[in-house]
Amino acid sequence: MTVKFILLILIIYGCLFLGYVLKRMRGDLSRLSKSLARNFMIFLAPVVILNSFWSIDFKIGLMGFLPLVYIVITNVTLIPAFLVSKMLKLNKLEKGSFISCTVFSNVGLTMGGILCFIFYGDQGLYLSSFYISLFIPHYYFVGFPLMSVFSKEKKVKLKKVVRELFNNPVSIVPISFMCAGLVLNFTGIPRPQLLNQITTRLLVYIAVAGYSLAIGLGLSFSGSIKYIKHSLYISGIKFIFTPLIGLLALTVMGFLRFEDLLPAKVIFIESFMPTAIMSVLLVKLFNLNEDLANASWILTNMLSIPVIPLIWMLQKLI
Repeated sequence: MTVKFILLILIIYGCLFLGYVLKRMRGDLSRLSKSLARNFMIFLAPVVILNSFWSIDFKIGLMGFLPLVYIVITNVTLIPAFLVSKMLKLNKLEKGSFISCTVFSNVGLTMGGILCFIFYGDQGLYLSSFYISLFIPHYYFVGFPLMSVFSKEKKVKLKKVVRELFNNPVSIVPISFMCAGLVLNFTGIPRPQLLNQITTRLLVYIAVAGYSLAIGLGLSFSGSIKYIKHSLYISGIKFIFTPLIGLLALTVMGFLRFEDLLPAKVIFIESFMPTAIMSVLLVKLFNLNEDLANASWILTNMLSIPVIPLIWMLQKLI
C-alpha cells in the first residue's frame, strides 16, 4: 500500500506541477486543459466504469443502498454550506461558488476512487464506482438548478437540464457504459480478465495522470489569494463535518453491523474528499466567482495530502 500511495502522490502532483510549468512557459493553455479533461472523461473513464460495474458483487449486504448514502451525505452538506456562506456575508456570485465547492467532492478517479483502489485493491475501485453512480444525475438535476439561483444568467429549466444531460458526451457516455456494465453483470456474462488487468494496472493510472495534467494546464493563482479564508471554511466542512455525517449514515443504515465492512470503509474514505474539479466547471458555466472556486479547489486538494494518512489510520478503526 505504501508504494502505491507514494506512486499516487507522485503522479497527481507531479503531473499537476508539469501542467502548471507548461502553462507558465507557453501562456494560456486553458483550451487545451478543457479538451484533455473532456477527452479523458469521454474515452478513458467509461472503460474503468464499465469494468467496475461488470465486476461488482451485489450480494454484499446493503449494496443497493450505497448510491443513496452518497446522495444523503452530499445533500446534508448543503446545510453548513448555506449557513457558513451567510455568516461570511458573501455576495450572490461568491455564495454560489462557495456552495458548489462545498457540496461536490473529488470522489472519482482523481482522488476518492483511486484511494479506494490503493487501500483495498480492485474491489475497492468497484465499490467506489458504484457508490458515486448517481454523481452525474445529481450534478445536473441538483447542481444546475441550484447554481442558476445565484447566477446572473437566465434561470435554468428542467427541459434544458435533461437536454444537456443526454446531449453532452461527458455525461451520457459514462452513464451508458455504467448501464452496459450492469446489464453484463446481471446477465452473468463472464468479464474478460484482460479487461480487468488493463483497467486496474494501466488505465486507472493514466486517468489520474491525465486529469492532473489537464488541471495543471488550467491553474491560475491570480485573484485566488484573497479567498484563502473561505477555502479554509470549506476544508473544515470537507474534512470534519462530512466524515461525521458519513459515520452517522453508516451507523443509522446498519453498514457497520455486517461482516464485510468494505462498503462501510469505502463510504468513510469518500466522505473525506476535497473539492471536485466539476465544482469549478459548474462555477464557470454559470459565471459565478471563479477565483473563489479556484482557491477552494487548490487549497482543499493540497490539504488532502496530510489528511490521507489520517484517513488510513481512522478507517482501521471501523
